[in-house]
Amino acid sequence: MQQSVQEFYTKNILPLDEHVRAKLAELIIGDLPNRGQTTGLEESHLRTKSSIRNLFGKGRSGDSRGGDNERIDADLTREYGSKHEDAY
Repeated sequence: MQQSVQEFYTKNILPLDEHVRAKLAELIIGDLPNRGQTTGLEESHLRTKSSIRNLFGKGRSGDSRGGDNERIDADLTREYGSKHEDAY
């Protein structure tokens, strides 16, 4: 039975460490006929992805304890444990 590219990726590539997957992607892109040169669409996608990653951690809630992981965990635990009966 022949696997689709998606099935092959899911079964064989996705379980690999992120760094190994990145190296594989680099090797594959370098092996393409355009020798790793990106098209305008690919460049736009890469810029967008980069700009989105730059946004992580930039938001400020105004709460001096907004980055307190223990408080965040407690809030999440409380909310997930709640039946939210008052919402209906």
